[in-house]
Amino acid sequence: MGGESAARRGKGIGQFYLFYGLVYVTTACNSVLSVYYDAAGLTATQIGQVLAMGAVMGFLAQPVWGWAGDHSRSKMRLVQLLVLAMIVVISLIQLNNTFPYIIVMASLFYFFLKPLNPMVDSVAIEYLDSVGGSYSRARACGPIGYGLTTLVTGALMDRSAGNVFYVLLAALGVLAVLCFFMPVVPGRQSSAAQGKKASMWLLFRDRELVVLLVTFVLMQVSNNFYHNFLPLFYQELGGDNTLMGIGLAICAASEAPVLFFADRIWRRMGTRNMFLMCGAVMTFRHFGMAFINSPYLIFVLDTTHAFCFAATSFALARYVATSVIPELRTSGQMMIWGLALSCANVTSSLAGGSLIDLFGRVQPLYLFTGSICLALVVGLFIYCRIFAPPAAIQKMQ
Repeated sequence: MGGESAARRGKGIGQFYLFYGLVYVTTACNSVLSVYYDAAGLTATQIGQVLAMGAVMGFLAQPVWGWAGDHSRSKMRLVQLLVLAMIVVISLIQLNNTFPYIIVMASLFYFFLKPLNPMVDSVAIEYLDSVGGSYSRARACGPIGYGLTTLVTGALMDRSAGNVFYVLLAALGVLAVLCFFMPVVPGRQSSAAQGKKASMWLLFRDRELVVLLVTFVLMQVSNNFYHNFLPLFYQELGGDNTLMGIGLAICAASEAPVLFFADRIWRRMGTRNMFLMCGAVMTFRHFGMAFINSPYLIFVLDTTHAFCFAATSFALARYVATSVIPELRTSGQMMIWGLALSCANVTSSLAGGSLIDLFGRVQPLYLFTGSICLALVVGLFIYCRIFAPPAAIQKMQ
């Protein structure tokens, strides 16, 4: 009996490795959808509007799916619902290439895509911690799936931009089937979990969470600027799309080893210190971008990418999973991916574009984003010196 239970638990852990790899396939496909929009005949302004809807939908989807996850009898069934809804939308998106049709279908796609990562994080952390599995190792499979997908889709989209949807549909189809074999993890406010009711506004009464969330948003404003305008910067330095593709592959490759050991790093350092370390690395990266004169030097700075998003989002997800009341942990994960990243993406896109028009070049803005990162490190360090960690966090460190 005990051996059978252990075998079942081990099988469940391995399934999360595959699951994260496939989830990040969808992320990789989403990152190149602008190529399809361009091939469909949309103007640069229209493409910008479609991409902006991704941030808007992420903002709107967060409270809806966060509440649903906290009250669901099975959060994995909600994941399956998201996946099936995306399959339907993606199957229809190529039927019409007009701008109104594409922006409506893309908005629906983003409404179901944006909650996918935080919902999976919520399930994975709760389940893997309960059976002695490693969330960091499972999530480390994500960048592997992302990197392999960028290599495959690049070649396929050279033939036809619409081929990206076949890759996306294949990954979503496997995810939909795999959901049937994943563990059932109920929301903590569901009748199955017999949890108490709690308002999402309680999240904002956690001072530590609010400070970390604001820091994370400002970090991602800088990080999103880095990626949103990277193609322009490569051109500015005399590079091309091939070099940019190599750089993105290096970024993805840098995340896997860091995430593999992220649990161990987090337990030793804690969320605050991981944020300080990541902020220092981001400061170095952005100031480095402000002074390089060769596109090949970007590759060197790209090796630090894991500390600019993966490590910070991991640490914040861990904080939510260990410090937020159980009844609101799904909503907390949604807040990280939905509210925080949407705000950061909109801010970096609008402000970055305006500043580039003002200065006429991309590179001077890295001095600005580097200064933001430096100010965050100094501000967070001062905060840490003034306020002791909450008692619950002290026990973890």
